[in-house]
Amino acid sequence: MKTFKVLSALLAYPEPELLNHMDELVDAVDCEKLLPETARRALIDFMKNLAGLDPLEAQERYVNLFDRNRSLSLHIYEHIHGESRDRGQAMVDLGALYQRHGVEISASELPDYLPLILEFLSILPPREASSLLAEAVHVVAALREKLDQRKSPYAAVMQAVEALAIRRTT
Repeated sequence: MKTFKVLSALLAYPEPELLNHMDELVDAVDCEKLLPETARRALIDFMKNLAGLDPLEAQERYVNLFDRNRSLSLHIYEHIHGESRDRGQAMVDLGALYQRHGVEISASELPDYLPLILEFLSILPPREASSLLAEAVHVVAALREKLDQRKSPYAAVMQAVEALAIRRTT
């Protein structure tokens, strides 16, 4: 499922290589049609805008949003468990899920990082991926709302992630 991989890439730090291959990513999302039309159009608009930015500007925008604002952290369990002991167990459980599917993550990566979760979900059958994503949809929705309040174009990416989570019933 290419759309999950594209969303993962869009929520990771925007390296110049990503910006250079944006047309291919746009084509993947447009051809796969996993997203409802409005979410797909908004995401494609975001992608075209991102591709038009200077790489340093894109990186600065990303850092200012996600790295300097704890309320916009892309670590899902931070929003659910904070720094409690429950977060640690949830991370262990998620890491075990990755391992059961043959996915190894480096020791420096935290399993609850949304781009990593989306990358993992891209290898699962669509219904299973959407069902797992639905478990965190309330966090994604809260992030989208905060991004909307800031008038951040990244809200379109979170809207797309939300749409994939809701898709599980179809």
